[in-house]
Amino acid sequence: MSNSPQISVLIPVYNSAEYLRLCMNSLINQSFEDFEIIAVNNGSEDNSLEILEEYAEKYPDKVFVYTIEHSDFVGTGRNYGISKARGEYLYICDSDDIVEKHALTWLHARAMHYKADVVYGYFNFVNLQNNTVKVMGRDGEKALTPGELMLTGADYWRRLYKKSLIDEVIEKVGPIPENTNFDDVAWLPVVHSYAKTIRSADRPIYNYFRRTQSTVGGYSPKVVEYSIISEKFAMDNCNPQYKDYAELYAARRIRNNLISRWVYTDKLIEQIKDNWDAFSKNKLITGEKDLYDKLALYNSLTDEPMPKVVYLNGFGKGYSEEEIEAITEQSFDNGECVVLDETNCDINENEFTKSAFENSEFKLLGSYFALKNIYENGGVYITRNIDIDRPFNSLRYYNAFFAYKNLTEFSEEIFGGIKGNAVVKAVLDTFTDGKYKNMFMPLEKRITNIICVKYGVKLNGATDLFGHDFALLGPSVVVADICYLQDNPGNFHICAHNYKDIPADDDRYITVEKASVAAMASRAQGNIVVNRVEEAQELQFYKNRVTLIEQSGAYRLALKLSKIGNIFKPLKWLGKKIFK
Repeated sequence: MSNSPQISVLIPVYNSAEYLRLCMNSLINQSFEDFEIIAVNNGSEDNSLEILEEYAEKYPDKVFVYTIEHSDFVGTGRNYGISKARGEYLYICDSDDIVEKHALTWLHARAMHYKADVVYGYFNFVNLQNNTVKVMGRDGEKALTPGELMLTGADYWRRLYKKSLIDEVIEKVGPIPENTNFDDVAWLPVVHSYAKTIRSADRPIYNYFRRTQSTVGGYSPKVVEYSIISEKFAMDNCNPQYKDYAELYAARRIRNNLISRWVYTDKLIEQIKDNWDAFSKNKLITGEKDLYDKLALYNSLTDEPMPKVVYLNGFGKGYSEEEIEAITEQSFDNGECVVLDETNCDINENEFTKSAFENSEFKLLGSYFALKNIYENGGVYITRNIDIDRPFNSLRYYNAFFAYKNLTEFSEEIFGGIKGNAVVKAVLDTFTDGKYKNMFMPLEKRITNIICVKYGVKLNGATDLFGHDFALLGPSVVVADICYLQDNPGNFHICAHNYKDIPADDDRYITVEKASVAAMASRAQGNIVVNRVEEAQELQFYKNRVTLIEQSGAYRLALKLSKIGNIFKPLKWLGKKIFK
């Protein structure tokens, strides 16, 4: 190998010992030879460094290991690796995936032939949550413009970059951002916007493994915040000639995030509103009608969302500090809880409140004061019969929301709205307008009367977010999660009704496990509840896949078969034949 290799392969590593050898083997056994591996250990706490040093000792002219102080952002390690790269081209991959045996050969050959700044191929998306494989990003053999390249997505690991292009971008806008874990989303569109000659390769480059639930599974607001930071960086720093493509790229991501990361819809709506002036004038965005219409719909929602406040009914039975702390943590990011009781509510306010308190109608009394506080200040009300499964942030921009508990009845256990909402006021007025002979009529009937009579809604139990001036949430959203145990991060489910205070002799209710509800719903829908892949099976899957890569004869045969059909199917067939 020459002192200056053709390709520098960069691998940032952090606590990936379990899969690191699989990745390193797939690189060491590349059919392309003139490359170096720069492994940057980001202060790993497992034995990742020990594994890397084994490879450095065995391949001293090819593997170079560096250790940096731990950073929470992977971009720090990538920047350090770029500073050490000597190759004419740069290839960056993750430490827990597998690179195809001929990946560098295919990418480098096209880069040399076309004198390209960027060459990319397609990849296998291996989802070990449901044991499926999808071929993604297959664009054939063709030339692309920078704008077209920007819309192919942001992933380092299926692309080869001319090092001089990377250096040019660093000089113009700076290195990879180190304030977001979506640094690829931030930086690669900028890199792509400055590329001149671009080629796609009709070849498989990479095997990307999804081992755990999507990042939305943690429901951390940081996930969406990092996405917003990254998309803003891309729009602000790209080549001005292709800014409209950067905006389209960001707009498409927002649309996708509204589905897959809907938990923090409020943050995404704020992002839409912040960028609406540019989005609404961008012909690429307005030309995609479905995209534009969806963004326009969310942009039209209130500019003053409901505050991050949850009201609790403390009449009759209060809440412990532990209970309040748990609800505060679960309901919103940086939210607060207000317990309504005699200390902050005037029980002598009117005839209803006096009678309700005297007759120990505490549940209805708490509902009244919740409606009053929501009308005056905005917020969400829940009872003890609600188990919070996901934060309420997704509901903040609706003028109000109410929930079905079945096809024909509304729930009195959860509702909310913005300050001054008319429908909340209408329900509140039912307690004092004298039209109801039964002073203690259940809240669910009051809600039903207002929504169905005053606002003309037909009962059907269906979620309807935009059909009225208020949102209606179906039973799958607030009563039971019908996708429980399934890998479906886009499933719109927020909380469950637990009915803890229902008397034992009330035959309207039964108690079943969540898994049973999911099984019944899946059977009714013709779906199959996904079984998780056991860890041992997962590891064997990796080992089989790497061995196949290293079996050049079997691999060449698989490539030929891939022209006929899906490449993974013949590989799987070959794996069974070889390893049975």
